[in-house]
Amino acid sequence: MQQSAPSSSSYLAVLLVLCAEVLIYCSASWAKHLFPVVGAEGVTTYRLFFSAAVLALVSRPWQKPIPRDEWRPHLLFGVGLGGMFLFSYAAIRYVPLGISVGVQMLGPLVIALAASRRPRDFAWVGLAAAGIWLLLRPDAVGLVDMRGVALAGAAAGCWAMYIWFGKAACARDCCAALALAMFTGGVATLPLSLVTVGGALLESSSLLFGLLLALSSAAVPCLLEMQALRRITPKVYGTLMSLAPAVAALMGCFWLDEQLSAGQWGGIASVVAASAGMTLAAE
Repeated sequence: MQQSAPSSSSYLAVLLVLCAEVLIYCSASWAKHLFPVVGAEGVTTYRLFFSAAVLALVSRPWQKPIPRDEWRPHLLFGVGLGGMFLFSYAAIRYVPLGISVGVQMLGPLVIALAASRRPRDFAWVGLAAAGIWLLLRPDAVGLVDMRGVALAGAAAGCWAMYIWFGKAACARDCCAALALAMFTGGVATLPLSLVTVGGALLESSSLLFGLLLALSSAAVPCLLEMQALRRITPKVYGTLMSLAPAVAALMGCFWLDEQLSAGQWGGIASVVAASAGMTLAAE
């Protein structure tokens, strides 16, 4: 029996996911230009609070109250999201965007490995580890700043936390759960922003840039991905998301003139292959 060709709806979903990824990492590149004004902390606060407001308007979470016994995963989901944004922005102060995202991919890989425990999946983790080694080894481009690597590693841990608690938090209404998570993450990171940048957070030009950043980096990509997930399976979606380090590296090259060596591009390819392989091998 001949297998049916993918529908136009599936192709549209693939395009939506790719557009979301490009938006996310274009926005990360643009955000770096705001660091001298409000720092990584202020950018994180803008992204979280403005995105929470947009998603709340779409999902209206106040119409769907959360039972008291379900608050814990929602709060931890939000803390994980806030930490992921904060550490990922802080990391790109010191290392190229592609390297940062490559290291951060360890978070989802570890979660996938913990859920599987199949011996063959250790091969994918080994491939990812080899990719990370290629990303970090000294080469013609120069030494990689280990401060950025450590911050990207912290973002990976928060990403793992976000995935782990997101399964329970998103069981009822994913958009509403994300709106609450964005707000929770914003509350968690706001004190740090106030201490480090203070009144600069309230400057009109910075607020406008922060709103545009939130729309392009979180709110719009989230809505695009939710539309895509209605048309493709989670496995296909996960495979497409595995391209994140490559997309990030390309956006860093284009917008920030970040240069990577051939070995580092090979490392990114290894991390992408490991993530895609583990996703496709999942049962």
